[in-house]
Amino acid sequence: YRINPGRDGVKVYVSTHDGQKQTQFYRWKFEETFQYRAVNYATLEAVTDPITKIDTLLPRPKAKEDSIKVCWRTVKPTTIVLGTSVGLSQDAIRDLPILEVSASSTKLLYDYSVLVRQYALPQEVYDFLHSLAQTTEITGSIFDPMPSQVTSNVHNVANAKEPVFGFFCILKPVERRIPIRESMGEQPFCKPFFDCEIYPMYEVALLTSDPILGTCVDESKRMHYITVDPACTDCRIQGGTTKKPSFMR
Repeated sequence: YRINPGRDGVKVYVSTHDGQKQTQFYRWKFEETFQYRAVNYATLEAVTDPITKIDTLLPRPKAKEDSIKVCWRTVKPTTIVLGTSVGLSQDAIRDLPILEVSASSTKLLYDYSVLVRQYALPQEVYDFLHSLAQTTEITGSIFDPMPSQVTSNVHNVANAKEPVFGFFCILKPVERRIPIRESMGEQPFCKPFFDCEIYPMYEVALLTSDPILGTCVDESKRMHYITVDPACTDCRIQGGTTKKPSFMR
């Protein structure tokens, strides 16, 4: 990978070759795994009494705060990335960019890893995927290629005239995991819903769906509560898991 000028992100590149010149058609898939953290700790929580069904605000144990602070998430983009050495003097592809990760995504803030899988393709599979990419990734520009019928090697045995979408093939990939630890980006900010304004305790206590960050006291010595969006204190809400993958640092 290479760092973009200005440290606004990184680009991941691939290089490959076949000395016997029998491949010529390639595809790459990748999956990203990254660590992220909830912006805030929740110091209080609403606990429901099992008998009265009434919520009571109680201190949240420190260990419980930490348990939902750090998460890891894996995403598998569906972008079709292809390459071919047809027309070149050698069956070699060098420094082909397959992925750009922006620092603004916060994926690079703590710990990031990308698993790249490379497939050697028969030409008919490459042609199918190339047509599919042109059809599915059209942006609406006047310079886009015209949509075309994607030819499949699958058919309905009961009705050969029925169009069937898809292409069946068995491919064995080679893969490499690339860790990227550049600490790029900034932690997002969560604005409190209620930031020490004059909200009586009984009104705030009804907001049971919102994690409670802490307390503050006004001039009349009355207690108030600061609340935020649940995603600001529970990292799992953003789709990740608190279980650390074995390959992460």
